[in-house]
Amino acid sequence: MTPTKVTFDSNVWQAVIFPHKYSSDSSFSSFIKINKYVREKIILGFLGEPIFTLEAIKKRDRQSYFQNYIPSFSVQEKIDGKEMKMSISFGPDNTSHPGSNPYIDYYLSEALDMGFRVLPCPRLAWIENPDFKTEWLLLLENINDYEDKFGKLIDEMTVNECGCYHLQIIGEQYQGSTKHWIDGLKLAPPSEEKNVAKALAEWADGDSIAAHYANGNDYFCTRDKAGNAGQNSVLSEKNKQWLQKKYALNFITPDDLVSQLNL
Repeated sequence: MTPTKVTFDSNVWQAVIFPHKYSSDSSFSSFIKINKYVREKIILGFLGEPIFTLEAIKKRDRQSYFQNYIPSFSVQEKIDGKEMKMSISFGPDNTSHPGSNPYIDYYLSEALDMGFRVLPCPRLAWIENPDFKTEWLLLLENINDYEDKFGKLIDEMTVNECGCYHLQIIGEQYQGSTKHWIDGLKLAPPSEEKNVAKALAEWADGDSIAAHYANGNDYFCTRDKAGNAGQNSVLSEKNKQWLQKKYALNFITPDDLVSQLNL
Protein backbone atom coordinates (compact mmCIF):
# COMPACT_ATOMS: atom_id res chain seq x y z
CA MET A 1 0.00 0.00 0.00
CA THR A 2 1.30 3.43 -0.94
CA PRO A 3 1.87 5.55 2.20
CA THR A 4 -0.41 8.54 2.72
CA LYS A 5 1.54 11.81 2.90
CA VAL A 6 0.20 14.03 5.68
CA THR A 7 1.32 17.47 6.79
CA PHE A 8 0.53 18.06 10.46
CA ASP A 9 -0.32 21.57 11.59
CA SER A 10 1.24 23.21 14.65
CA ASN A 11 -1.94 22.54 16.68
CA VAL A 12 -1.80 18.79 16.02
CA TRP A 13 1.75 17.50 15.66
CA GLN A 14 2.76 17.34 19.32
CA ALA A 15 -0.28 15.24 20.22
CA VAL A 16 0.59 12.88 17.38
CA ILE A 17 4.18 12.54 18.60
CA PHE A 18 3.34 11.87 22.26
CA PRO A 19 -0.39 11.00 22.35
CA HIS A 20 -0.33 9.78 25.95
CA LYS A 21 0.34 13.33 27.09
CA TYR A 22 -3.08 14.21 25.64
CA SER A 23 -5.16 11.46 27.24
CA SER A 24 -7.94 13.89 28.19
CA ASP A 25 -8.28 15.21 24.65
CA SER A 26 -11.44 14.27 22.75
CA SER A 27 -9.24 13.06 19.84
CA PHE A 28 -6.97 10.94 22.06
CA SER A 29 -7.84 7.66 20.35
CA SER A 30 -7.16 9.21 16.95
CA PHE A 31 -3.77 10.47 18.08
CA ILE A 32 -2.89 6.96 19.25
CA LYS A 33 -3.84 5.47 15.89
CA ILE A 34 -2.06 8.16 13.85
CA ASN A 35 1.11 7.66 15.90
CA LYS A 36 0.88 3.94 15.13
CA TYR A 37 0.32 4.58 11.41
CA VAL A 38 3.34 6.86 11.23
CA ARG A 39 5.57 4.31 12.93
CA GLU A 40 4.31 1.59 10.58
CA LYS A 41 4.93 3.84 7.53
CA ILE A 42 1.25 3.79 6.62
CA ILE A 43 1.47 7.56 7.01
CA LEU A 44 4.48 9.64 5.99
CA GLY A 45 4.50 12.57 8.39
CA PHE A 46 5.61 16.10 7.51
CA LEU A 47 5.94 19.33 9.48
CA GLY A 48 6.12 22.85 8.09
CA GLU A 49 9.42 24.67 8.61
CA PRO A 50 7.62 27.73 10.11
CA ILE A 51 6.87 25.72 13.26
CA PHE A 52 10.58 25.94 14.06
CA THR A 53 11.31 29.39 12.65
CA LEU A 54 8.38 31.82 12.78
CA GLU A 55 6.35 30.15 15.51
CA ALA A 56 9.44 29.49 17.61
CA ILE A 57 9.49 33.22 18.35
CA LYS A 58 7.32 33.89 21.40
CA LYS A 59 4.27 36.06 20.76
CA ARG A 60 5.48 38.81 23.06
CA ASP A 61 8.82 38.94 21.23
CA ARG A 62 7.61 38.98 17.64
CA GLN A 63 7.39 42.71 17.14
CA SER A 64 10.79 43.35 18.72
CA TYR A 65 12.23 40.58 16.55
CA PHE A 66 11.33 42.43 13.38
CA GLN A 67 12.55 45.70 14.82
CA ASN A 68 15.99 44.15 15.24
CA TYR A 69 16.02 41.97 12.12
CA ILE A 70 18.67 42.93 9.55
CA PRO A 71 19.21 40.44 6.70
CA SER A 72 22.80 40.11 5.56
CA PHE A 73 23.78 41.81 2.32
CA SER A 74 27.05 41.46 0.45
CA VAL A 75 28.46 42.61 -2.85
CA GLN A 76 31.39 40.92 -4.57
CA GLU A 77 33.32 42.32 -7.51
CA LYS A 78 35.49 40.30 -9.86
CA ILE A 79 37.58 41.41 -12.81
CA ASP A 80 37.34 38.99 -15.74
CA GLY A 81 39.60 40.23 -18.51
CA LYS A 82 38.31 43.67 -19.37
CA GLU A 83 34.98 43.14 -17.67
CA MET A 84 34.00 43.94 -14.12
CA LYS A 85 31.47 41.44 -12.78
CA MET A 86 29.39 42.02 -9.68
CA SER A 87 27.35 39.58 -7.61
CA ILE A 88 24.89 40.53 -4.89
CA SER A 89 23.72 38.08 -2.24
CA PHE A 90 21.16 38.24 0.55
CA GLY A 91 21.01 36.04 3.61
CA PRO A 92 19.06 35.66 6.85
CA ASP A 93 19.95 37.41 10.08
CA ASN A 94 20.58 34.48 12.42
CA THR A 95 21.64 36.72 15.29
CA SER A 96 18.09 38.00 15.89
CA HIS A 97 16.33 34.66 16.28
CA PRO A 98 16.01 33.41 19.89
CA GLY A 99 16.64 29.82 18.82
CA SER A 100 14.86 26.66 19.91
CA ASN A 101 13.67 25.76 23.38
CA PRO A 102 14.00 22.38 25.15
CA TYR A 103 10.25 21.76 24.91
CA ILE A 104 10.16 21.98 21.09
CA ASP A 105 13.47 20.10 20.75
CA TYR A 106 12.07 17.24 22.82
CA TYR A 107 9.10 16.76 20.50
CA LEU A 108 11.09 17.32 17.31
CA SER A 109 13.71 14.74 18.29
CA GLU A 110 11.02 12.07 18.67
CA ALA A 111 9.31 13.17 15.46
CA LEU A 112 12.52 12.74 13.48
CA ASP A 113 13.06 9.29 15.01
CA MET A 114 9.54 8.37 13.87
CA GLY A 115 10.43 9.36 10.31
CA PHE A 116 8.94 12.85 10.12
CA ARG A 117 10.60 15.33 7.80
CA VAL A 118 10.35 19.11 7.72
CA LEU A 119 9.08 20.85 4.59
CA PRO A 120 11.34 23.76 3.55
CA CYS A 121 10.01 27.23 2.74
CA PRO A 122 12.21 28.69 -0.02
CA ARG A 123 12.11 32.44 0.61
CA LEU A 124 14.81 35.05 -0.04
CA ALA A 125 16.61 35.95 3.21
CA TRP A 126 14.22 33.61 5.03
CA ILE A 127 14.03 33.77 8.80
CA GLU A 128 16.22 31.02 10.18
CA ASN A 129 16.51 29.39 13.56
CA PRO A 130 20.24 29.03 14.32
CA ASP A 131 19.52 25.82 16.26
CA PHE A 132 17.68 24.17 13.37
CA LYS A 133 19.74 21.72 11.32
CA THR A 134 19.36 21.59 7.55
CA GLU A 135 19.53 17.78 7.53
CA TRP A 136 16.11 17.74 9.19
CA LEU A 137 14.60 19.21 6.03
CA LEU A 138 13.09 17.02 3.36
CA LEU A 139 15.59 16.33 0.58
CA LEU A 140 13.85 17.58 -2.54
CA GLU A 141 13.99 15.60 -5.76
CA ASN A 142 12.96 18.51 -7.98
CA ILE A 143 13.90 21.78 -6.30
CA ASN A 144 12.80 24.04 -9.18
CA ASP A 145 9.33 22.52 -9.36
CA TYR A 146 8.94 22.75 -5.58
CA GLU A 147 10.02 26.40 -5.53
CA ASP A 148 7.71 27.28 -8.44
CA LYS A 149 4.68 25.71 -6.77
CA PHE A 150 5.51 27.26 -3.40
CA GLY A 151 5.93 30.73 -4.90
CA LYS A 152 2.79 30.49 -7.01
CA LEU A 153 0.58 29.68 -4.05
CA ILE A 154 2.21 32.31 -1.82
CA ASP A 155 1.50 34.94 -4.49
CA GLU A 156 -2.13 33.88 -4.79
CA MET A 157 -2.59 33.94 -1.02
CA THR A 158 -1.43 37.55 -1.08
CA VAL A 159 -3.95 38.35 -3.82
CA ASN A 160 -6.64 36.73 -1.67
CA GLU A 161 -5.46 38.75 1.36
CA CYS A 162 -4.27 35.90 3.53
CA GLY A 163 -0.97 34.27 4.51
CA CYS A 164 1.84 36.82 4.84
CA TYR A 165 -0.47 39.55 3.52
CA HIS A 166 -1.52 40.65 7.03
CA LEU A 167 2.02 41.30 8.22
CA GLN A 168 2.79 43.12 4.99
CA ILE A 169 -0.20 45.43 5.50
CA ILE A 170 0.98 46.36 9.01
CA GLY A 171 4.44 47.16 7.66
CA GLU A 172 3.09 49.23 4.80
CA GLN A 173 1.27 51.50 7.26
CA TYR A 174 4.60 52.67 8.67
CA GLN A 175 7.11 52.15 5.87
CA GLY A 176 7.11 55.65 4.41
CA SER A 177 7.56 56.41 0.72
CA THR A 178 10.92 54.79 0.04
CA LYS A 179 11.14 51.85 2.46
CA HIS A 180 10.17 48.17 2.21
CA TRP A 181 7.26 46.93 4.33
CA ILE A 182 9.73 44.97 6.47
CA ASP A 183 11.30 48.33 7.36
CA GLY A 184 7.84 49.56 8.28
CA LEU A 185 7.60 46.86 10.95
CA LYS A 186 10.67 48.35 12.59
CA LEU A 187 8.78 51.64 12.95
CA ALA A 188 5.45 50.19 14.09
CA PRO A 189 4.34 51.48 17.53
CA PRO A 190 3.99 49.21 20.60
CA SER A 191 0.21 49.24 20.10
CA GLU A 192 0.73 46.89 17.13
CA GLU A 193 2.31 44.13 19.26
CA LYS A 194 -0.71 41.82 19.30
CA ASN A 195 -1.48 42.45 15.64
CA VAL A 196 2.09 41.59 14.64
CA ALA A 197 2.00 38.39 16.71
CA LYS A 198 -1.26 37.26 15.07
CA ALA A 199 -0.08 38.24 11.60
CA LEU A 200 3.13 36.24 12.04
CA ALA A 201 1.08 33.17 12.98
CA GLU A 202 -0.99 33.66 9.83
CA TRP A 203 2.20 33.94 7.78
CA ALA A 204 3.39 30.66 9.29
CA ASP A 205 0.12 28.93 8.41
CA GLY A 206 0.24 30.21 4.84
CA ASP A 207 3.82 29.11 4.25
CA SER A 208 3.19 25.66 5.76
CA ILE A 209 0.23 25.17 3.43
CA ALA A 210 2.26 26.35 0.44
CA ALA A 211 5.06 23.90 1.32
CA HIS A 212 2.46 21.14 1.71
CA TYR A 213 1.15 21.91 -1.78
CA ALA A 214 4.64 22.14 -3.30
CA ASN A 215 5.45 18.64 -2.05
CA GLY A 216 2.19 17.16 -3.31
CA ASN A 217 1.07 15.82 0.07
CA ASP A 218 -2.33 14.17 0.41
CA TYR A 219 -3.77 15.80 3.54
CA PHE A 220 -3.16 18.87 5.68
CA CYS A 221 -4.18 17.75 9.17
CA THR A 222 -5.36 20.60 11.38
CA ARG A 223 -7.90 21.52 14.02
CA ASP A 224 -7.63 25.22 13.23
CA LYS A 225 -11.05 26.69 12.40
CA ALA A 226 -9.75 30.27 12.26
CA GLY A 227 -11.81 31.18 15.31
CA ASN A 228 -9.50 33.99 16.41
CA ALA A 229 -8.29 35.17 13.00
CA GLY A 230 -11.75 35.19 11.38
CA GLN A 231 -12.52 35.07 7.67
CA ASN A 232 -9.20 36.71 6.77
CA SER A 233 -7.29 33.64 7.94
CA VAL A 234 -5.88 31.27 5.36
CA LEU A 235 -7.59 28.49 7.35
CA SER A 236 -11.03 30.11 7.31
CA GLU A 237 -13.75 28.12 5.56
CA LYS A 238 -13.83 30.68 2.77
CA ASN A 239 -10.15 30.37 1.99
CA LYS A 240 -10.03 26.60 2.48
CA GLN A 241 -12.76 26.31 -0.15
CA TRP A 242 -10.82 28.07 -2.90
CA LEU A 243 -7.60 26.29 -1.93
CA GLN A 244 -9.40 22.97 -2.22
CA LYS A 245 -11.14 23.87 -5.47
CA LYS A 246 -8.18 25.40 -7.32
CA TYR A 247 -5.25 23.49 -5.81
CA ALA A 248 -6.97 20.27 -4.73
CA LEU A 249 -5.81 20.73 -1.14
CA ASN A 250 -7.48 18.46 1.38
CA PHE A 251 -7.84 19.80 4.92
CA ILE A 252 -8.71 17.18 7.48
CA THR A 253 -9.04 16.79 11.26
CA PRO A 254 -7.24 13.99 13.13
CA ASP A 255 -10.52 12.14 13.67
CA ASP A 256 -11.47 12.38 10.01
CA LEU A 257 -7.99 11.29 8.95
CA VAL A 258 -8.36 8.07 10.92
CA SER A 259 -11.82 7.51 9.42
CA GLN A 260 -10.50 8.19 5.93
CA LEU A 261 -7.72 5.62 6.28
CA ASN A 262 -10.30 3.16 7.66
CA LEU A 263 -7.71 0.69 8.93
